[in-house]
Amino acid sequence: MVVRGLILFAFSFVEIVAELLAPIVLVFGIGWAMLPGIVSIAGPEGQARDFVTAMVQAIPREIHLGRTAVTPASLILEGILLIAVVALCRTVQTLAIAAD
Repeated sequence: MVVRGLILFAFSFVEIVAELLAPIVLVFGIGWAMLPGIVSIAGPEGQARDFVTAMVQAIPREIHLGRTAVTPASLILEGILLIAVVALCRTVQTLAIAAD
């Protein structure tokens, strides 16, 4: 019974952390991917357009953190994977409760 409780605790903990991080990671990834398009569409005419173009080009395509390269696509994928982890944890918990 103690082992089962510890396993359910672990799944609950992982679920809560993933549930908190998933929307943050997903929104940052989608925002980062859409930012150059939004800025270029909303850009003004003339000299200000040159400034906006320079700003869009200044947005990095990827950020290197140690040996890991973070891109908008990788953030979106990680957000979706975190959502899958939440679904897995809830499924395991439901099956464990139903087994009682």
